[in-house]
Amino acid sequence: TFFGGEIKEAFDGYHWLHGYFVSFLAAVLTMVAVGKANPKSDAEVAVSDERTPSPVDMTPWKHLKLASWTIVGLTVAMYVTLQTLAS
Repeated sequence: TFFGGEIKEAFDGYHWLHGYFVSFLAAVLTMVAVGKANPKSDAEVAVSDERTPSPVDMTPWKHLKLASWTIVGLTVAMYVTLQTLAS
């Protein structure tokens, strides 16, 4: 039967990522087909282009670079320390 060993042999040389790629292509083609069959109206585009003010203050934190470099430095120091202890 085709659903027995033959289907397993048909896909024997493929990696599991090939299946994800086929699934991704199917999703993209579905989205393109739906977009072509039922495109957004001008009113829908206008509503999606509206920008509402953020309810959260988005001012950059003044200690951002210092904190980032501290985390990077601590990560490198931890790696070097553990590498030295492991040798």
